[in-house]
Amino acid sequence: MLKFIPEDLFMSEYRLSDLLDMSIIQKLADSNFSASGLPMTITDPRDGTFLVKAGWPGICTYFHRVNPLSLEQCRISDKVINDHLDEGAYQYRCNNGLWHIAMPIIVAGRHLAT
Repeated sequence: MLKFIPEDLFMSEYRLSDLLDMSIIQKLADSNFSASGLPMTITDPRDGTFLVKAGWPGICTYFHRVNPLSLEQCRISDKVINDHLDEGAYQYRCNNGLWHIAMPIIVAGRHLAT
């Protein structure tokens, strides 16, 4: 699961996907969703890329994230969440009416994912 990282690569340059095999993390997330019914994502804080996505509600995938007006509300909600991650875990009812719980994934003092 852990990848070899050259010693000369500074921690500030790492991304979570440099440290972990994301296909294994995806399988764990899928299994967690199957067992609990709780959807989850892991995103890269640099660009918002979804590294892992399991059980995401259809309303997000097939409506809110493809409709320009509601997508803008998603982006606003994502920013609100990101602005509070330095406080630790954060729960928030998004502008489209859905609840989100977000927590930073910190490695060696760096926020590598959410």
